Amino acid sequence: MIALLFLWGLTRARRRHRPHPNRGPRFDGPHHPPRRPAGRRFLLASSLASLVMLCGPRAQALPPERDPVRTVTIVVDDQVSLRSSPRAGAPVSAVLSRGDLLELRGEEPGFLKVYDHQRERPGFVRPSQVRVHKLDAAGAAELKTIALFLRDQQGMEALGTSYALLARELHTDELEPGHGDPLDDAIAQMTDRLAARASRRWSTPQQNLADQLEAVRARGIRFVPREIAGQVILCTDGAAETRALRDGDANEAARAVLLLTQSRCGDDTAPPAKQGEWHAWRLDLLGSLEPHLLRPELAARVRLREAESWAFLAGQAARARDLPHASDAAEHALDRLLGVDRAALPEEAQVTYDEVAVRVSAARHAQDTQENPLAEAASSQPQLTFAAMDDGRTCLTLRAARAREAKQGAVVLEHCSYAVPWPSTARVSPHGDAVALVVSPTPTWTELWLLRRGARGAWALEVLPPAAIDPGVGAIELAGFTPDSRSIMVAREAMVQGKLVRQFEVRALKNLALVAHADAAGRLRAFARYAAGDWKSKSVALR
Repeated sequence: MIALLFLWGLTRARRRHRPHPNRGPRFDGPHHPPRRPAGRRFLLASSLASLVMLCGPRAQALPPERDPVRTVTIVVDDQVSLRSSPRAGAPVSAVLSRGDLLELRGEEPGFLKVYDHQRERPGFVRPSQVRVHKLDAAGAAELKTIALFLRDQQGMEALGTSYALLARELHTDELEPGHGDPLDDAIAQMTDRLAARASRRWSTPQQNLADQLEAVRARGIRFVPREIAGQVILCTDGAAETRALRDGDANEAARAVLLLTQSRCGDDTAPPAKQGEWHAWRLDLLGSLEPHLLRPELAARVRLREAESWAFLAGQAARARDLPHASDAAEHALDRLLGVDRAALPEEAQVTYDEVAVRVSAARHAQDTQENPLAEAASSQPQLTFAAMDDGRTCLTLRAARAREAKQGAVVLEHCSYAVPWPSTARVSPHGDAVALVVSPTPTWTELWLLRRGARGAWALEVLPPAAIDPGVGAIELAGFTPDSRSIMVAREAMVQGKLVRQFEVRALKNLALVAHADAAGRLRAFARYAAGDWKSKSVALR
C-alpha cells in the first residue's frame, strides 16, 4: 500500500508539471518569481511519510538488547592499595584486604577501574591483585570449586569464605535432607579457623588478621566475643554450623557438632552450675550422632568430646554428694575413652587425647563404691572416718592404731576441706605409720593427701599435687608402698602450657624426697615389683 501511494504521487507530479510545447514558463506575475510546483512538494511529503512508515515498524521489531552478564571482583592479596587514579604513584584512598568484594567499572592500561561499596569509594587496582568472575551458572560452579579448594588452606580463610558465600548465593538447587551443601561445611570450618587465629595471643599486632575479620564481617558472618580469664575469645554465631547439622550428611553433621561444642568457646571460669548446663547441652548434641557411621577420625573425636563432658559431670555430681549419678557419669566417661581409636587421630589431636585422658583419670574414682577400707581398720592400723558438714565441707578424722598408740582410739589428726575426698582410695602403709588418700579440689584436678607420723609421734598432713602449678587439669594416683614402708609410689599427670607432663615417681615416705622417676612405669624396679594390683587394673595413666 505504501509503495502504491509513493508511485501514484510520483506519476501525478510528472503529469501536472510536464512543459507544454507552445507555452513558456509560467509566471504568477511580472514582479513575482516562479513558485515551487505543488507536485514537487507533494512528492517530497509523500516520500518522507513513506520512509517514516517503512522504518518505524522495522525499528520496533528489532529484538531488545541483552543485559550484560554481571561480574564480581574479589581481592586475593592483603594490603592492596586502592588508588585514586591509574598511576603507580597516585594517592591511596583505601587499603583492601583478602576477600574484599569490588565492582568492576572499566579498564585502564595496567589498572582496573573498580568501586568499593563497603567503603563507598571508587579507585583503581592492579589486575594481578584481584580476580574477576561471572555471576552466571558457569561462574557459580567455578566459585564453588575454588571455595572447596581453599577450605583447608591455612591463612586463606577470609578469601575462601568470600568465595563460598558467593557460590552459595548463586546456588539455587533444592537441598535434600541428609545430602547437604558442602559450602555450609566449608564456611563453618573456615570462619572457625579465622576466629581461632584471632583468639590467640600474638606478640606483635596482626593487621592482616584484623582486616580479614572485617572483610568476613562485611559478608554477613557474625562473631561473638567472649572475655574468658582476661582474654577476648572469638566464636562464630553458629549459623553455618546449624545449617550443616540440619542438612548435611553424617560426617558434615559431626564436624558441625564438634565446632559447636568445642572447649574454646566454653568458659572454665563460669560458675559450676553454668558449666554443668553447658556440658549437658554438649552431650545432647553429641548424642544425636552415630559414631559407627562416621569416618574413624571423626568418630574418635566425638567419643573424646563425650568423655570430657561426662568426666566433668561426674566430678560435679560428686561435689553435690549425688554419688549414684557421679558413678554413672564416671562409668560413661571411662567407656567413651576406652572406645577411642587413638591411631585414627592425627598428630595434632594427640594432645587433646592426653588432656581428656587426664580429665577422666581425675574423675574415675567416682565409679567406685566409695566404701572406706579404713573405717573399721584392724587394731594394728589407724582408723580414718569422714563426716559431711552442712556448709559443704568434708571433715576427716584419723584415730590412732589401738595396738600402737598410747591412747587407744585417740584422735591424732582432724582436717576439714571443701575438696571432695574419695574414701575408696584410702590406703595405709605396711607399718601403719602413713595413710594416703586422693581428693578432688576441682572436677579436673586431684591431689594426694599423705597423713604420716613424724619422728616424735605427731601426725601431719602433706599434699602432693600432680604438678607444681595452679590447679587446672591434672591427676595423681597412688600406686602403692614398698614393703619396708620407706617409699611411696605415685603416678602424676598434668597439662602444663598445653603439653602433657607425666611422671612415675618413687619418693621417700619420711620427707617425700624424690628417689627415682621415669616417664614409664616399667622403667622403675619398684613399680614392677611392688605396684598394687588394683592400681594396675584401673589406672588411666597406664593407657
